[in-house]
Amino acid sequence: LISFFLKRAGTLSKKDGEVILTKILFYVVIPAAIFLSISQVQLSSDLIFLPLSNWGISLICLAAGFLYAKITKLENKTKGTLLMGVTMINIQMVAYPFLKLIYGDEAFARLILFEFGAACIAFTLVYFLAVYYGEASEKKGIKESLNKFVKIPLVWALFLGIGVNLSSVTLPVFIKDLLDLIAKPLVPMLLISLGLYFELKFNKIKHLLAGIFIRIGVGFAAGLLMVTLFHLEGLNRIVVLVSSIMPIGYMTLAFSAKEKLDEEFAASLVTTSVIVSIALI
Repeated sequence: LISFFLKRAGTLSKKDGEVILTKILFYVVIPAAIFLSISQVQLSSDLIFLPLSNWGISLICLAAGFLYAKITKLENKTKGTLLMGVTMINIQMVAYPFLKLIYGDEAFARLILFEFGAACIAFTLVYFLAVYYGEASEKKGIKESLNKFVKIPLVWALFLGIGVNLSSVTLPVFIKDLLDLIAKPLVPMLLISLGLYFELKFNKIKHLLAGIFIRIGVGFAAGLLMVTLFHLEGLNRIVVLVSSIMPIGYMTLAFSAKEKLDEEFAASLVTTSVIVSIALI
């Protein structure tokens, strides 16, 4: 809200948000946050169903998004933004505080593992979609998109983080502190950018409602399917089902800005879906 009103007052502009998203966040803050969180998460074989549930929910929503985009013949920029939005789950804004407050650290630890699955899919498959449908990759094929994708810093940060985690390497304290310092502004910067991109006019209302329905409605149905398939009960069931109705991930806006997709549509998707999720929770 603060950044939105600063934009209206002429103090900040959409270009400022673009610099934050495509330069500072993309090349510095996000890679540090990814590496730090992935390298330190406690992976547990008996809770492998949590990241698997995330992947199941995300892929079902992605399939629904593809079907909707095909039926409505969406143009590439909006299609890429919609597909990213319905696939990425925003765990941090609503699920983190709610589950930790109501169910304590045990639920929070399970949520971290669920989010591990979200990070893996967001910084591989989802960002590839952004590259494939982005402005720079128009009229190019999968090979060119893959070539660009493998050079992205956040992809390297993800796989380096997984490598450090699996090898049980202990990072020196000064490196942890440095990465933590760099990663801290992630959510505030994303929120500032969101305010600078957001417009009250809610463009593409039909596609906006469809995207929110797929992410939350189809997502909840997929969540029910996952807890049934994995026979989840108690806290594990709660974590998966609550996470399944979470809003569209912030990274939808960051990826849309970086690859020149439909940025205003991305901002509307993120903002509106947060309101719906908070109402549902």
